[in-house]
Amino acid sequence: MHILVKILARLVLIIICGFVSARFFSYEKGTPFGFNRKTMKSRYFWMGAVTGIIFVFSDYRFAHFFSLPQ
Repeated sequence: MHILVKILARLVLIIICGFVSARFFSYEKGTPFGFNRKTMKSRYFWMGAVTGIIFVFSDYRFAHFFSLPQ
């Protein structure tokens, strides 16, 4: 159950990063923004999602590097 919660939290983080990126670039370009499929097809959404994936895996690696041996 704990693993399922961690996977769900990571997925939510990736999606939120995608929407934040899409929102930022739509504001910059002056185009309308909405939480719909068109936004999810935007390349700006996927740039943010990739950034979220990098963040998730880099955080995971740092946790292993800096953890104390037991």
